[in-house]
Amino acid sequence: MTFSGASWWKVDIHTHTPASTDFGKRSPERENLRETTPSAWLLAFMGSGIQAVVVTDHNSGVWIDPLKAALVALTRDRPDGFRPLTLFPGVEITANSGAHVLAVFSPDATTATIDALLGAVHYRGARGSSDVAADASPIVVVNEIIAAGGIPILAHLDAADNSAFTTRANTLGPLLDAAGLHAIEVCSPASWTPPEIYRERPPLAHVLGSDSHHLRGGAGQRFPGSHERARSSGSRWIASTWSRNSRARSVKTRSSLPWSRRSFACGFPAPTAPIAR
Repeated sequence: MTFSGASWWKVDIHTHTPASTDFGKRSPERENLRETTPSAWLLAFMGSGIQAVVVTDHNSGVWIDPLKAALVALTRDRPDGFRPLTLFPGVEITANSGAHVLAVFSPDATTATIDALLGAVHYRGARGSSDVAADASPIVVVNEIIAAGGIPILAHLDAADNSAFTTRANTLGPLLDAAGLHAIEVCSPASWTPPEIYRERPPLAHVLGSDSHHLRGGAGQRFPGSHERARSSGSRWIASTWSRNSRARSVKTRSSLPWSRRSFACGFPAPTAPIAR
């Protein structure tokens, strides 16, 4: 089927698998959750209605190759609960300030792609842990992601911890001005007030991922599709939705705020099916 014009997909740009040591945190079923298989993980996102997912484990790409293999098998066998899903390899890197930076890569990236990036930012901690930082500043991490062919996103900027906005102003300014940085993740878009150092610059695209550490959950928990609730709670910001421009053949997302004038695009293949209307 050929789609004309722009089509929109539901995407989760921030997720975790059992490769992250805190997967299942604060759950009485944590040990069982850590036994989740790649196929079960993918089916959870398929069941939530997500159409494309970025795998962003803490300082690890261990699960990327197994997930890609599981997706091939699911696509072939089409078990109950299957629906088309596009998988984007990625990683959540802890910079030396404690700030977290997401990296998003083309679907043809592999575990080796993430391993090479972690080597480039001099990450020497345990894979899957966020407790040890890379020997690189946030701006170095951003530049290394770009050099590796990925898209950098500053993670959960409105959070009290692990946010680039908790760094000193003389460091944050150059980071926000970095060429190739076009997006930030905001967890509570309805209540976030951008700080002055951000407002005085051309605004970046705002995206929102689930930051899921569970397969399912209730209020206050993060699981596949939970970020859609934040988007629908009166916010005008988009929840990690990508579109394909059929003429430019690029993947693009942008903030829907009236004062946001910047968008980011790359040559990644778009997901295979549009959002059902």
